[in-house]
Amino acid sequence: MNILIIGLADSIWLKEYIAHVLLDEDVSISVISCRNEKYKDFYAENGIEVIQYPSRESKKISSILKSLKKSRRIAGRQKQIDVIHVHFADVSLMLLCYKLFMIADKTIITFWGSDLLRAFNWKLKILKHFLDKADIIQLVSENMLEKFHKSYGIKFDGKLNILDFGNPMYGVIDSVSRKMVREDCKKYWEMPGNMLSVHIGYNSIREQNHIAIVKSLGRLPDKIKDNLFLVFHFGYGAEDSIYVNHIKSELKENKFRYKFINKYMDKEDVAKFRLSADIFVYGQTTDAVAGSVLEYLYAGVKLIYPKWLDYSVLLNIGIQMYGYEDFTGLTDIFQEVYKECQNNSDDNDRDALTDNRMRLKNFNSWEKVLPEWKAMYDF
Repeated sequence: MNILIIGLADSIWLKEYIAHVLLDEDVSISVISCRNEKYKDFYAENGIEVIQYPSRESKKISSILKSLKKSRRIAGRQKQIDVIHVHFADVSLMLLCYKLFMIADKTIITFWGSDLLRAFNWKLKILKHFLDKADIIQLVSENMLEKFHKSYGIKFDGKLNILDFGNPMYGVIDSVSRKMVREDCKKYWEMPGNMLSVHIGYNSIREQNHIAIVKSLGRLPDKIKDNLFLVFHFGYGAEDSIYVNHIKSELKENKFRYKFINKYMDKEDVAKFRLSADIFVYGQTTDAVAGSVLEYLYAGVKLIYPKWLDYSVLLNIGIQMYGYEDFTGLTDIFQEVYKECQNNSDDNDRDALTDNRMRLKNFNSWEKVLPEWKAMYDF
């Protein structure tokens, strides 16, 4: 079977998807991507051809024309594409590959989150033509369904499937937590062990609302603020130095101690980073249930999330979280969580952690979701 994936080769989620779902099958895999830097050794070692197109941000006419010619050449030399699978519905890249959709026997389009939830209307209108062609339309979270129906009605419900990725980090967090406790992980990241480590957002994009969160926490009593160490991981997402300076200015004005981490992390580093947090504060404008959020929960971190995000799928399986209505209300909710951190016994924490990990494994470990992903290819 020949499988062509259109997606971002540099995404850990796409790499892990291929490793879990496709590598043990008798298939030939190609990936069309605008970048291939982080995992090029993985693709090369497994005989996966990565065909690079210009970046989505490229506006050079010459680059776009070359990509169109490349698309025609690929289509011309392909004797057969059994399955074309779009991972993250990037309209620009899909348009450049339009000829390939015409020769594929089966088309799967998987929305990852922001490609649907934050897409402009004109992009959604273009995507409709590809959805007409698709055999399977995949959403990775139930909380994307409302936006999908608002955009397209019920026309595509017969093709619609809701299935999350397996989270590859659960086993790594298990492994690291057998060797290191939270204080060890804080030390590894050079965070003070005698303060609560509060992680703010999981990347550097402005939609994470870092500044609004810092302002809200700035209204806390000084005796609480003096015990907080705020941490920002900006290794994922384009860094905006003006925006970063604005965040730092707000942090200094409110006399917070803080740390920015900009390095790329491998899986073990990610596990140590999640395990270094006591509290994770999240404030993104729109999102599916992000993998990073699930990893913090799996690591036993207290999650404070905005109620404008529909996280009912987690609440329904018994995951304990703390929601706030707006950034004004975040201050009070944080004080409640802070008191819990001070009062909880080790035994209570261990019991809650065991329960959460079991529920999350049943929710979206690769062992749980793998059969359904494989079924889409008729393996």
